[in-house]
Amino acid sequence: MAKPKRTFGQRVAGFYDAIESRFAPGRFRARRLAHLEITQTETLLRLQAHMVARDSAGTETTKGKNWLTSRLSPDTELETEQEETRNRSRDLYLKDPIAASHIKGRVTNVVGTGMTPQSQIRGDELISQERAEALNSQLEELARRQMKRSDISGVIALWMQQRLIQRCVDRDGEAFVVFSDKVVARKPLPLAAEVVSVQRIETPAQFAGDANVRLGRRRDKDGTVISYFIRKTEPNDQMGWDESYDEVPVDRVCHIYEQDEPGASRGWPANVASQRTLKNAWDYEEAVLIAKQVQACYTAFVPKPRPTVAAINAATSTDTDGRRNQQISPGGIVYYDPITEGVPTFADPGKGGEDHATYMDSLARKAAAGMNYPAEMLAKNYGAMNFASTRASIIEGRIEFDAAQLFHVDLWLSRWWEEFVREAVIAGEVDITPAEYNERPHVFERHIWVPCQRDWVDPLKDVNANVAAVNAGVRSKSMVAATAGTNFDDVIDQQVRERIREANADLIVQKRKLEIELELLKYRKQIGLPDQVVPPSTPPNQPPPPDDAEDDEDEEDEADEENDEKQGDSA
Repeated sequence: MAKPKRTFGQRVAGFYDAIESRFAPGRFRARRLAHLEITQTETLLRLQAHMVARDSAGTETTKGKNWLTSRLSPDTELETEQEETRNRSRDLYLKDPIAASHIKGRVTNVVGTGMTPQSQIRGDELISQERAEALNSQLEELARRQMKRSDISGVIALWMQQRLIQRCVDRDGEAFVVFSDKVVARKPLPLAAEVVSVQRIETPAQFAGDANVRLGRRRDKDGTVISYFIRKTEPNDQMGWDESYDEVPVDRVCHIYEQDEPGASRGWPANVASQRTLKNAWDYEEAVLIAKQVQACYTAFVPKPRPTVAAINAATSTDTDGRRNQQISPGGIVYYDPITEGVPTFADPGKGGEDHATYMDSLARKAAAGMNYPAEMLAKNYGAMNFASTRASIIEGRIEFDAAQLFHVDLWLSRWWEEFVREAVIAGEVDITPAEYNERPHVFERHIWVPCQRDWVDPLKDVNANVAAVNAGVRSKSMVAATAGTNFDDVIDQQVRERIREANADLIVQKRKLEIELELLKYRKQIGLPDQVVPPSTPPNQPPPPDDAEDDEDEEDEADEENDEKQGDSA
């Protein structure tokens, strides 16, 4: 067997080893031991690649070898994949009913008709309780007027913006709100909240290599966000193209998103883990539909001695080469020559997915699990559920909905209230002086946001639960009224007005009854009847019964006669 030839590098290394082993044997042995140790370490690492402790890290199976993972940092991953993922989420929202049901259902359950603020100023050593209640009423009344025209144009209400923001968070992974001041008629304060498209938040071209400007945000040397870059127009607007940006300070911007990774600067759509499943369901349903259409196309086969002429006459169009095409459609007719062509055979399109409903339900549940959303609510399928399972499904979903409400409150609604109170003090719309507000702003900004009411399957149980919660001191009547979309003070005022109206109505009824009785007495006097008529004790046309006095006299006479007879007999 011929000895393999060594390369030029191997020959040089061998010559160097021979010289070193002769003139420096100690160094040669040390180098060879080090080389042997490195070789053994590499061998152990290769063995460990095939002997893993967890199946999830294995690479021996076919899927494991094809399992590609990302080692990018959170922001690098966002820079490379966020836009495509967001575009796919938007496409699914516009075309797929299941994806649309998820986003619209979350908007309904998280926001509904909007969350309502309640001022919570409390009396202390500097503020009396009476003044605190008066300030709460002033701020809440002013807020109701301000919330009707919340946006920069003075047209969109705050509850509409809440729904828009939740839709953007679920579909795009995030939302941006920019506060500004603009005087609008019939709006008490100039405060305006503008919801900005996520596509407008991007890094300008001149900062492409700046490590402190990434994903449309500028950071200082400590890593704190100090400003956002907002493009003046939409990137794909056909009517206007402007590549200039406004750098807006962070104290005017609210970035609403949930961090998926520590240090992530932007958010991911809520359906990011279920996009492939939703697309598979979409493609599968389309394939089943095509198979069913193909099955319905071949309905009649007519033998013809000249089938070509019949086919040409049935042609509906021609291709680029001038050949006639006959469109296949349900109820179509195929012509053939049984002598020359024999019995025609066609490709079997299959049965069109007999397990279509089962498979689609499985995909819907899989997608719902990836979105942490109740599967029954996702597909709007409550037919196979009883009261207990429906309640359990809703309760599990409401945990996620409550967390989403906290994101609204902590990331932008509380900021809106703070700006609202500050401008109310400056404009003199409330009885709070700028000096005392600057000294203790947290006292006058104390508030809560009450979500809209969610009814259970049984409304009676919901009402009883609210009554029990109020009696136990867990909830207040103001909170219960707010969840019903009303204000407790308005409810009390309305009840007072209703009671006054009821009392007035009772007085009117009593007065009318007295007037009728007086008119009746006057009429009786006019016709000569006594003021009070004693109803007859016996029916008319019948003899009156004997008087009680006469009956008593007859009984006494009979008793006397009996006594006389007894005395005569004794004599």
